[in-house]
Amino acid sequence: MKVYKITSGELKQGFLDFDSHQLAQQLGGDEVEDFLFDQPLTNASILPIWKEGVVCSPLPYFEQQGVPFPDVSRWGGHMLIISEKANSVLGGAFVETGELLPITVNDIPMFLYNCLTYAKEDKELTTNEYSDGIRVGLKTLAFEPDDIAKKPIFKSKRAGTTRLFVNQNFVSIFEENNLTGIGFDSDLLAPL
Repeated sequence: MKVYKITSGELKQGFLDFDSHQLAQQLGGDEVEDFLFDQPLTNASILPIWKEGVVCSPLPYFEQQGVPFPDVSRWGGHMLIISEKANSVLGGAFVETGELLPITVNDIPMFLYNCLTYAKEDKELTTNEYSDGIRVGLKTLAFEPDDIAKKPIFKSKRAGTTRLFVNQNFVSIFEENNLTGIGFDSDLLAPL
């Protein structure tokens, strides 16, 4: 089964004027900010600290130009912002692999998606890259086909925590339903 890395797509960036510091202030302050900063490394659930009423705003461009909000966009590198439309189409994929946390963007209900699922890398086809005998990253990345067939969206322990990957089924559903926002790249290790 084919695998893709999620990219920012046509947006080239997120659409929210909102960062993890602002989120932390709404969820409890400095202690929460430390938790959110470490979360990509710990892969901890955010649900236990989540509060109702998290609000944020779009970047001024979206309001000034009347650009509609995307159905799915990257946020913070390792999370996604999901519209209600995208949730109705792909909600099962998100619930199976992570958690959907309600947020409001300009009075529009949306969700912050936190992926908590890792896929198994193919040990034969995933190789390290070295410079002067020191591991500096990955030269190749591949996943076990049987594992990713069951995981529509996932992360890789070997590739780091700022990339999200999807299987072909996810991409097909996304495209068949004309969802907007993110893009998909078959070069799994290309720069984001």
